[in-house]
Amino acid sequence: MGSMGMGTRIFDNGICSGGLLSWIRSFSRTTSSSSSLPLESQSVASSASVDVSNASIFAEPGDAWWDPAGAMGPLHAMGPLRNTFIVSSLSGFIRDAQTPVENENGRMRPLLGLSHVDVGCGGGLLVEAMARLGAKSVGVDLAQRTVDAAKAHASRDAELASRGNLPEYVVSSVEALSADAAHAGQYDVVTSLEVVEHVTDRHGFLKSLGALAKPKQGHIVLSTINRTPRSYAIAIVGAEHVARIVPVGTHSWDQFVTPDELTKAVCDAIPGARLASLKGMWLNPLRGMWEITSDTAVNYIAHFTLQ
Repeated sequence: MGSMGMGTRIFDNGICSGGLLSWIRSFSRTTSSSSSLPLESQSVASSASVDVSNASIFAEPGDAWWDPAGAMGPLHAMGPLRNTFIVSSLSGFIRDAQTPVENENGRMRPLLGLSHVDVGCGGGLLVEAMARLGAKSVGVDLAQRTVDAAKAHASRDAELASRGNLPEYVVSSVEALSADAAHAGQYDVVTSLEVVEHVTDRHGFLKSLGALAKPKQGHIVLSTINRTPRSYAIAIVGAEHVARIVPVGTHSWDQFVTPDELTKAVCDAIPGARLASLKGMWLNPLRGMWEITSDTAVNYIAHFTLQ
């Protein structure tokens, strides 16, 4: 197991030597003391197979989703990293078909012309980001209160409104959405971030995600938490029991997913799925920023293609 970087040392059992407390302190500075959502979880309200014991935790924040100084601060901090990974992962596949276009504010829209759905969208952080990058973006979540907050925020975005590219939001399970002819097989890009570790029927959940993607040409991006001693130390002991920035019991270590397990599960559930890229994500305690790394011991993000 490699170093987390920036001089942090790792014991043989994968737990940081002197790094855990620094990570927790840095984590704590990115969220309020009243945080009710863990950094590792965007929303679990996306699937009929969700662990219902977590559902109230993830539906609770409502309008707080868009307060970067509040409970959702960690997700705002992680957002740019996720966006960069998605765009860079897709660029090699869409470069020939799509030319980046500048909007009136000089911003690049590399996803122009692509359709995107985010399963477990929460308050719409990723959905709006993908829309600003040019994608026709849809968010799906089971929590009505959360979807209402996402719709309200999007309606105030003058830039997206002027381009006629406001996101669409649907209150639904992923299973129901994938059975709807208006959505099945319609999306270039399907995302579900920090959700898979909370579902009870992983095969069914992934199969439904795959059913939303365009056959033989769609892309699926997933992020989750690895099942390692370090992830237990950080995501459960550190975040839940030491820093108390995550409600105790939010995560179950045995539901965390190793990269090999995720890859096999996706390929078993989705015909033609192939792993294209997989990277680690970690919060650099010295910079207070999330960074892409080759170290997948805790958080990681993966891109799959359908062939």
